[in-house]
Amino acid sequence: MNPIIFLIAIFCSLLIGFFGRRKKLGFWGFFFASMLLTPVFGLLLLVIAAPAKQPAQHPSTPAGQAPGGQPSETHS
Repeated sequence: MNPIIFLIAIFCSLLIGFFGRRKKLGFWGFFFASMLLTPVFGLLLLVIAAPAKQPAQHPSTPAGQAPGGQPSETHS
């Protein structure tokens, strides 16, 4: 294989891994899939991959209360 083509394939795989870092497989999953199965297949995986699950956010604290549940101090 021509070294230039190999370097282009590595660069494309790195880009696919970068754009896939917030997907379910993450950077390394997309990078290795692109290297093993060609960058074209890695790009196809990137397009159809589901986004990673976001961590659950805590419910917002009601107005006038500190995060511990105690009423906050107000200055008049």
